[in-house]
This record gives sequence, C-alpha cells and structure tokens, in this order.
Amino acid sequence: MPSITTWTRLEPRTRADDLDAALRAPVADPAWLLARQWQVGEFAGADGGSAASARVRAEAAHLTALALPGGAARAINGTMAALEPLIEQEPLTAADRWLAVETGPHFLRLLGLHGEAGRYGPAYVAAYPLAPPLPGDPAVDPATASRLTLLAGRIPDGGALAAALRVTVRPAAGPPALPGSPPIAAADVPAVLAAAQAFLTWYDGLVVGPAAGGGWVAERMEYQFQLAARSAGADIVLAAPEYDGGLVDWDDFVIQQGATLTGVPAADQIVAASVPVPVTFPGMPSPRWWEFEDAGVSFAGATAGPQDLGRMLLIEFATVYGNNWHLIPLQVPAGTVCTIGSLVATDTFGVATLISPAAAHDAGAQWGMFRLSTMTAAGAPGAPASMLLTPPTLGQSLDSVPIEEVLLLRDEMADMAWAIENTVASPLGSPVNRFEQVRGLTPPPPAHQPLAELVYRLRSPVPENWIPFVPVGADPGRLRRSALEGGAFGGPLTPVAPVGAILQPGSPLQVFGEEIPRSGTRITRSWRFGRGPDGVSYLWAGRRRSEGSGEGSSGLRYDRLDAGLLPGPPGPQGIPGPAGPLGPPGPAGPPGPPGPAGGGGGAPPPVHASVAASSRLIAAGHFDAAGTATPAPLFAWNLTAAPVPDQPGVFQLAVTGPAPGDALLIRGNAVVEPGDPPYTFEVLSVAGDLAIQVRPVSEPFRPRGFVVEISSFSQPS
Repeated sequence: MPSITTWTRLEPRTRADDLDAALRAPVADPAWLLARQWQVGEFAGADGGSAASARVRAEAAHLTALALPGGAARAINGTMAALEPLIEQEPLTAADRWLAVETGPHFLRLLGLHGEAGRYGPAYVAAYPLAPPLPGDPAVDPATASRLTLLAGRIPDGGALAAALRVTVRPAAGPPALPGSPPIAAADVPAVLAAAQAFLTWYDGLVVGPAAGGGWVAERMEYQFQLAARSAGADIVLAAPEYDGGLVDWDDFVIQQGATLTGVPAADQIVAASVPVPVTFPGMPSPRWWEFEDAGVSFAGATAGPQDLGRMLLIEFATVYGNNWHLIPLQVPAGTVCTIGSLVATDTFGVATLISPAAAHDAGAQWGMFRLSTMTAAGAPGAPASMLLTPPTLGQSLDSVPIEEVLLLRDEMADMAWAIENTVASPLGSPVNRFEQVRGLTPPPPAHQPLAELVYRLRSPVPENWIPFVPVGADPGRLRRSALEGGAFGGPLTPVAPVGAILQPGSPLQVFGEEIPRSGTRITRSWRFGRGPDGVSYLWAGRRRSEGSGEGSSGLRYDRLDAGLLPGPPGPQGIPGPAGPLGPPGPAGPPGPPGPAGGGGGAPPPVHASVAASSRLIAAGHFDAAGTATPAPLFAWNLTAAPVPDQPGVFQLAVTGPAPGDALLIRGNAVVEPGDPPYTFEVLSVAGDLAIQVRPVSEPFRPRGFVVEISSFSQPS
C-alpha cells in the first residue's frame, strides 16, 4: 500500500558575514562544564610544579687503549683518534705494485726540485728498477700488464727505494746518510739527502699501515677488537666481537666483566646546569585549542593488530604521555664512556627532586636504547650497563668501488661450501672481473678429441674462481679451504689457488660453519678515505661484510659418462693446387719444358656423424694397492698393473688385445675401506703409455686397490 513519509530538518543559516561570534565559542552554561570536570576527577590532582632547572653530574672516562687480535694493547688518544683506519688497515705486500708505480715518479720530481740532485734520477732508476709483470700471474689483466711493461726500466720502484732509504736516512743511531747505491758526489749529498727525507715523510703519510696487524679475523670473516677506559677506579673493557666494517657505532660493543687492558687512567668530571625543555616530535598533540597538528604524521590513522604491542605502546605514549617528558642537553667529548652520577630537577616551587635512572625501575630488562650490553667472564650475558659510549669515528668516508668481492655460499647438492671470487685486485689496485678473466683463460676443447660413443670424466668442470670449502675431519663445525685441480687439456693438473687477498692465498684458511649460512655471505674490499677529528687524512683498504644471495650450485659431479664423438664419412675431394714453377734451363740447349703441376689440396677435416662402431670388452682386473691380482677375489684378464716409483697411487697398465688405431674406453673405481674419504680413479695422459691414479680427494694419501675394465672401439672403414 503506498504511503507518503514527511519530516522536518533544522539547518543553521548564517545571516551575517562576521565569524567572530563563532570563533569565540561562548558557553551558555559554564557551571555544567565545571561539574563535568569534577565528575571525571580532573580536580583530584596533587599539587605539583613544572620543571624549572636541572643539574647533572657525570664522569666521562676517555678511551686510552686499543687491542687487536693476537697483539698487545697499545695506547691511543680516544678524543682525537679515528677507529676505522686503526682497525681495518692492512699491511702492504709485494703484490701491491701500485705504490711502487705512484711513488717512484714523485721521488724523481723531488730530486728535480733540489738543484743538482735532479741529475741523479737515471742512476736511481738503474739502482731500483721497476720490474716488469710476471708472466702467468692471474691477477694481472691486459691493461695492468701493458702499463707495467711500459714503465719497467723508466721509473724507480718507489717501494724498494723507500725501504732502502729508511735504513740509512732514519737510522736507529747516528746521523742520517744515503745508501751506497747509487754513488753520489760529496758536494751533492746534502741536496739528495734533503730530497730523500722529504720523500720518506710524504711516503709514510700516504697510506695507513698497521703497526701490529689489523683486526680482521679470517675464521670469522669479521673484525674484532677491544677498547679500554678507566672510570671510578675500575677498568672498563669494551669488546667488539662482530664488527662487519663500515662505521663503528655504540651497538658494536659489549662490556667484558672481569677483563683488564693496560691503559692510562683519564676521566673528566662534568657538572652541567640547564633549563629542561619539553620533548616535541612530529604529530604530537598540540596544547592549544585552535592549533592544528602536523599533517605528515597521523597517530590516529595507525592500525595495530592484537600482537602489535610495540606499536600500540608507541601510539599511547605519543598521544597521552608525550608532554610528560623533558630534554636536558649534556655535552660529552668524543671517545669517552659517560656515566651519569646524579640528576636533580628543581620545579617552580623550589622543590628539588633526585631522579633515578630508568634501569633502577626495570632491573630485569635485557636491552635498552644506548645502553651497553655486558658479558660475564664465563661468556654469559649480563644486565645492560647504564653507560653512554661515544666512539671516536670518522663520521663520513669516501669509499671506492670494491676492488675485491667474494661470495660465500652453500652448495647442498655437492655437500660443501664455495667461495666465488667475482672481483680481484690487480697489482695496480684496480678491480679485475675474475669471472670474465676465467672465461677468457678457459682453453678451447682440443681439435682432435678421442673418438668414442661414451667418454668417462672424473668430474665435471668447475670455473677456476670457485674455491671449495670442505668440512674438517676432526671438527665438522669448521670448514677449510681446499682446491680443485685444473689446467690445459692434456697438460699437467695443478691445484687452483685463490687470487684475491680475502681468501689468503699461500696460507691455510679455516672458517666456522655458522659464518656461511644458507643466505650466504658477501665480503668486499675497498679503498677508503676519510679525515679524523684532528684533521689528519687517512687512506686505507678496508673490508665490509653483508648478506649474500642465497644458496647456489657449482654443478660438481664425479664419475660421469658423457656422450662422445664417432667418426664421420670422409670429406669431399679438395680443389687442385696451383701450377708448379718452370724448370731451369739446360746447360746448352733451349729452355726446358714447364714443371709438373702441384699436387691436389688436402681434404678438409672430416665432419663427425653418429655412425655405428663395433665395441668389445678386451681387458679387466681387480688389483690391490701393490698391483697384485692374486689371490681371489683379485683377478686379471689380458691386463697387468705395475706401481710407478715415486708417484703414490699411480699404476702403469699393460693391455693385450687392442688393434692398432682402436679407441679405448677405461672404466674403474677405487676399492675403499670403511671410514675412508672419497677416492678418485683418474686416467693420466702419458705419452705412449696407459696409466691411472687412485688417490683420496682431500685427506692424506692412503694406498688402496682398484677395479678396472677396458673396452675397444674399432674405427669404421
């Protein structure tokens, strides 16, 4: 049934353009507002005043000692020191040829600025020549090799020159003198000596070198160091057990209880008085009625779930308790550990209140912002210490592109870990793409490969910049750097060593397994430049650790049978060769007839195609570690094995039965015992002989027997 609904709506209507009455917001019944305030308890507050002044007493203990792994503590000026160069600096080695190249010409320029000393430049070039690049050095790229070859014999080796001058120009006792080579005229010695002293001063300030080794711990792939201060008669030892490089900050440190370092006691007593200032932050509720808050932060628009306790606490603090906090500035020197002795606040009524630390009301807290964690002598975590550390850092540094980059990853398919050298440093300090270098050095397959239906391979190829890490037998929680063998086809196999400094070539390296997680680890090495608090500039090479890119696979497989090549039909006949030259004239007769035509051109290489080839088993045997085939189950059929002297695990095989020109397929395996490591069965390339080698993959050599079978593939006619 249809109906009609009506209603009345009241709408305000402004009859004037004046907004003053609306902005005044008059209240018709003020007594109602007072009653409402009394009802909700706003009149039940206690008498109190606002903070008017504050006095802080503190002690700032200066950092006076630094200890690096494996070295004794040494004194530092914590206020003016820069920690990053002291911790990350690395010693220069003979492989750092860039220093020799850059500093040698500068010595020649200094000689030219000292009058007659400039004419001795060629003599110093001859006495300390710059050596050319070593052939076959994997770290030398073509650009580096060209530059070193160009400069060899034209400039002096600045590193060798500085080492020789340092002995005589700065002797431990006696007056300074010049080295015996090259000879210098007596009248020119003062000028050359002045140039040498200026060169050493410039050389020593060029690059920061470690006084007692750097703080890098290879088995942890991170930096470790300790700082020491003395406060209230007690030693404070700050340890940084997991510094990943970059910028030193307070959260890198823990306090080691019960530890001591030799240091000079130095502490400042600080007394500061100031006016407390209310804390303000973006989005804070405004105390004025008609003042709008910051629109960039809206706490009312924040959402939180049932488990977002931290977010809800932050919102409650910002909207309810934010105006209850005050800020008191306190200036402390850098390079100190500051401890607050007392904080007294005086309100507007003159009442002084001693404010205790927040940690005193939360004794069970295990963390606090800017509070240093502690560790007991037994290694257990302790309660955070109420101390503020301001480490002496550079603050800002200029970093080069990484001159070295190593990616550590897990390979679950091969049950091992790998260190991939993506970038290595050339002798001139520039980055070299190791992946592109390895790809360019990989030799092509031989032009004439063995013809067979199947080809046995001991293992699949792995790029030379993949360095394996295998478990340590006595400690499976540690990984040690190993090496795969590589080399040109048909040539000797040699272990492939790392090239960059991160993996420490030439010395053993072990790493804790937990330092290579499933997410991987990336280690980079870069040149860094910065200026310390004292204005001194620092140049050094530092490392930085970051997260990797996950797991990877090298494709490493052992004992593979790959498809081989079979002979194809003969190629087409080649085109005739050119005509031969005319014959020489006779002794008295007319010229001789033309010479015979040249022979036909050779046929092009045959094109291989898959055609049938006959195969048969021609020999087999089961031999012990001495090459003996008796008693059973040992046996030998058309085959003998003889150990090769002075070559462990190598046996020379003699086979009866193959026809000349037949291709042989050799299959075999080592006969191992329980508890043995993996063994390899390898066919050796020996001219005119057939030899194999049985040896363990990684452990010390233990002689073992082997089984082998040999098949013959006849070439189709």
